[in-house]
Amino acid sequence: MKHTWKITSLLLGMFLLTQLIGLGVVGYYSPQTKQVVSADGNVTNVTSYKIPYGLDPPETLEPQSPARIVSSLVFAFAIAILLMLFLMKVRAEIIIRIWFFVVVAISLAISLNAALFFVRQSAVVALALAIVLAYLKIFRRNLVVHNL
Repeated sequence: MKHTWKITSLLLGMFLLTQLIGLGVVGYYSPQTKQVVSADGNVTNVTSYKIPYGLDPPETLEPQSPARIVSSLVFAFAIAILLMLFLMKVRAEIIIRIWFFVVVAISLAISLNAALFFVRQSAVVALALAIVLAYLKIFRRNLVVHNL
């Protein structure tokens, strides 16, 4: 066995805690559906999201085929991977770090906003805290901050 029982138990506990936090964040941002009656008596379902920073999913006017959705995802991943490989080839480490910083800051801000629901202007507080934590994680490498 690679780790002692104590370390294995700690890692398993951290994994389970992370999963529970993820479920809490997903539950907080789950869409709310309401039935709205219009003036002419038609009943329509209205789905509202409460994801901050304008990251709500777009309203789809027409359903798309699964093949089109999968091809769009594959194309987007291919572009991202090719861009990353190009940046690694030209040794653009600072651009990669900035890119990773933005991604980490956004994901931390969304997660912290769910945890800070009781704070007034929680989106702003969460974003400020996320920027500081993302900076520490990306540009000031530290074992403790990296694993938070």
